[in-house]
Amino acid sequence: MSTMDLLKLMMALSGGFAEGNASDELEKLDDLLTEAGIPFENFGMQICYYGSEGRPKPKDSNSNVWQGPGKGAVCSVIANGHGSSEGLLEISGLMTREEMDRVHDTVLGHLTAEDVFARIRMHYESSK
Repeated sequence: MSTMDLLKLMMALSGGFAEGNASDELEKLDDLLTEAGIPFENFGMQICYYGSEGRPKPKDSNSNVWQGPGKGAVCSVIANGHGSSEGLLEISGLMTREEMDRVHDTVLGHLTAEDVFARIRMHYESSK
């Protein structure tokens, strides 16, 4: 059983967001990023894109301390934020100043996997 299948089962049993299918959109984004060869990490209900170099290394290279999901991410994508009940995703990062001014926040929801992928791909290709 995959991590996403297990997560969907847990959400369904707990009465969570499983019926909104936002986790399906996150899985679709995972597939799009993988097919494009764009580095990212999937933490179940969160995908983190760190840029073309991948996750930043701790300053102390001898450190065994795990930095946690999203630390240093260019864009963090979640399946349980604004829009999840409609099966859509929320991002933090890769927003325009106009978007931040419009929503008065640093997160933007109600996005499809394709919407998020386009933002990540544009950043990735411009930073290679």
